[in-house]
Amino acid sequence: MGALALAINNTAWEEAGLTDADIPTTWDELLEVAERLTTEDRVGLMLTPEFARVGPFMLQNGAWLVNEDETAATANTPEAVEALTAVQDMLATPYVGLTTDAGAGWGGEAFGRELAAMVVEGPWLMGAMAADHPDLDFRVVEMPAGPAGPGSMFFTNGWGIAAASPNQDAALDLVRFLIEPEQQLAFARAFGPIPSSIAAADEWAAEFPELVAFKDGVAYSRTFPTMTGFADVMSDFNAQLQQFGAINPQAVLDSVQGNLEAIID
Repeated sequence: MGALALAINNTAWEEAGLTDADIPTTWDELLEVAERLTTEDRVGLMLTPEFARVGPFMLQNGAWLVNEDETAATANTPEAVEALTAVQDMLATPYVGLTTDAGAGWGGEAFGRELAAMVVEGPWLMGAMAADHPDLDFRVVEMPAGPAGPGSMFFTNGWGIAAASPNQDAALDLVRFLIEPEQQLAFARAFGPIPSSIAAADEWAAEFPELVAFKDGVAYSRTFPTMTGFADVMSDFNAQLQQFGAINPQAVLDSVQGNLEAIID
C-alpha cells in the first residue's frame, strides 16, 4: 500500500536556489516553486490528465466523488468544481504541464526524461527510476495541503483465493504467511513494495526513510470507490480529462455526478 507523493528532481531544485525550507506545503507554494524550476527544457510540475493524479486536489479542497459510505454521489459539489478549476488555472501558466502535451506516457517517463522537475506519483516510481534512470537524483515528499487540509490517494494490491479452488485451506495458509511482517519486509527489500502490515511499518520506515512520504500520506488518503460499475464511470471521466486545459469543470463534474448516481441507484 502507498499514497501519491510529490517527486522532486534534486539537481533542478538546487540549481534553482531552492532549499528544504522551500518544499511546498500549500497550492500557492507549489506553483511558486514550479515557476522557479521551469526552464526552456522543462516545466516545474507535470501532471497526468487522469483522476488518479487530480483526485488529491479534490480531497485537499474538501471534495470527493462519493460520500464516506458510498451511498451518494458528491462529484459536482462547489468544492469539487473549485479544485478542478484551481488545477486548470495552474495548467494555464507556463510552469505546469500535462504529460500528454509533452509526449510522455506517464509522470515517471516525464520525470526520468527531465521534462519536468516535479511530478505526482506513487511508490511504483522508485522501481521505474531505478530501472530506467538510475542516475537521476531525486526525492519524494508529501503532497502539499489544500484549503481543506492534506489529501492524497492510496493504491494497494491484494491476495485472492479462487472460490472454486480445491485447495482453499492451503491457499489461505500461504496468504497468512505472505502477510506476516517478516515476509512483508522481505518483499520490500527485494522488490520495493511498501508493507501493508501495520506491524511492519515502523521497521520499514527506519530502513527506508527516503520513502516515508508514500506511507505517511496514507493517513489522509482515499482510494477509488468500490461500487459495481465504477470502472466505466472512471473511464469516461478520464477521457474528458485528456483535454484538461480546455474543459468546463462544472460540466465535466455534472457528467460524472450523473454517471455515479446511475450506478448508485
